[in-house]
Amino acid sequence: MSLDTKVPRSRRALLAAAAGAAAATVTSALHRTAPVRAGTDGDVVLGAHNQAFAETVIQAEPMGGVTNVLKLIADDNGFALTVSGKVRFNRSGRASVPAGTRHVDIDFSGGPDAPWTGLEGTPLCFANLMSYRAGVFVTTVRPHYPTSSKMRIYLNRTVSSSTFVSWFVLS
Repeated sequence: MSLDTKVPRSRRALLAAAAGAAAATVTSALHRTAPVRAGTDGDVVLGAHNQAFAETVIQAEPMGGVTNVLKLIADDNGFALTVSGKVRFNRSGRASVPAGTRHVDIDFSGGPDAPWTGLEGTPLCFANLMSYRAGVFVTTVRPHYPTSSKMRIYLNRTVSSSTFVSWFVLS
């Protein structure tokens, strides 16, 4: 349809057309969907590659005193978490079994520099030697011993020099 420029238009017709255009602009702005952004300028988008150039923290707000939880659900292959690169867990570390002993205790009672407090439930605790000692190995990692806020790492025999062990707790 073409506009006939030879026919004069009334002011009323022009004002009605302008009002209609303004109403259409407002209506389209109200019904416009917000853009989806991921990465450093927006939300994490599920099912998409999200890239950020700084640390990303996902924190659940406590509801009714319930502990914050991030649930990772297994994919079709049974993997709930796949990591490429280094991983740091706040319930892991390194300890030294002193010379002349065969165990070391890890204290979970907290403190100003401890990223953890308590050793609740029935945790899975693991340990490995980090120092080579011929014939020496970790035999047991016992949670809640000698107190409820500690775990004890046992070696099969007394070591003659200080021996490092690494440990890890899943609970």
